[in-house]
Amino acid sequence: MSNGFPLDRGIFYMPGTNSYVAGFFGRRGAGKTLSMTTWAWSFMYSPYCISCSFRYRMGMGAFKLKVKDQCPRCQAPLVNSKMMGWKVFDNYGVKFADATHDNILEYVSNFPERLQKCVLLIDEQHAVAPGKRAMSSLSLMFALFLEQIRKRNVHLFYTAQNPSRILREILWQTDVGVRCKSSAKGQSIQLSLYDMHGEWTDPDDEEDFVPEWPPQRDPDKVLAIPQANRFWGLYDTDQIVLPTEWYKRRSESQRQQGLTQPVNLDLETPQGKSVSAEVDRAFRNILRDGVDYNVLKGKFTRLGLNEATLVSEIEKRGFLTDQVGVKRTIIPPSVTA
Repeated sequence: MSNGFPLDRGIFYMPGTNSYVAGFFGRRGAGKTLSMTTWAWSFMYSPYCISCSFRYRMGMGAFKLKVKDQCPRCQAPLVNSKMMGWKVFDNYGVKFADATHDNILEYVSNFPERLQKCVLLIDEQHAVAPGKRAMSSLSLMFALFLEQIRKRNVHLFYTAQNPSRILREILWQTDVGVRCKSSAKGQSIQLSLYDMHGEWTDPDDEEDFVPEWPPQRDPDKVLAIPQANRFWGLYDTDQIVLPTEWYKRRSESQRQQGLTQPVNLDLETPQGKSVSAEVDRAFRNILRDGVDYNVLKGKFTRLGLNEATLVSEIEKRGFLTDQVGVKRTIIPPSVTA
């Protein structure tokens, strides 16, 4: 195993680069999404020195360092990526994200100005940009975006059960491949890391791309996430990632039918009662801190309800919208009473 891979002290980040792509692979239940979320959380909140750039694990050693403490190495103040203006965008309900976009491929393919100096988390990449749709306009735009992430200071982390099903351009751009393996009860996850291009482990090797997955060699580094249940609350574990094609077909169907008004649920039918119960549950589960508007919008989309219905339900139930910049948070009425 090479000693050149720069992931050390159990901290999930890649020093010396402003942009890189990491893919988290494994079978169902391997802990891919949890590992990716933990990786992003560590990058965003682990304290590091604003002067010497040394990054510390949260609570590492006897120091138990936190932001605004002094660096033991040079006495400069400690900061974290969140404090320095980094943002998080995702497609599966990450609690510490700045915004959640269910149809993440369309969002990214519009090259929004906001999508810079950020971590982009994409769950189920094979559903978002499948290899068999490589020539679609959205896939081509996404591939072009990937080629330019260095200019925007973007880290892309994604998950996939089978890397052979994702867009080939995404696999080619992947810097770190992570093979995830969960323990029997999901209490810990082993991460086997591969330097996909030999950028850190063997920079002089001309054969710099891993042609298959899993690679037929030992991993370049092995890490572990102990007590993985600590991170279960960082994202919506029930979030279903729908394929990009589903959004495209639904949008076309709505345009053809002129569905721009709120949907009136027929409570006399079993389907209407079921959908109404799911809507009630979605609003009951909103905590005091509120919920990202796009997360709630995604739930309505999966129930077959349009955005006009969501807006109508928010107003009817007395919920309020708190907007900071472009982020909208839906807050229960009891919090503002």
